[in-house]
Amino acid sequence: MMDLLNQDFTYLLKITIALLAIVNPIGSLPIFISATDGWSKPDRAKTARTVA
Repeated sequence: MMDLLNQDFTYLLKITIALLAIVNPIGSLPIFISATDGWSKPDRAKTARTVA
């Protein structure tokens, strides 16, 4: 039973790391900031919530 849980946890960890590498939210931040340059703060916040 514990071996199965350990395998599930390892699989979940691998998937999480892979998705984090693909999405890379910190690396996307400069692109978002430059794309929304000149927008009002409420518009930028609304767009950030939508794309998150």
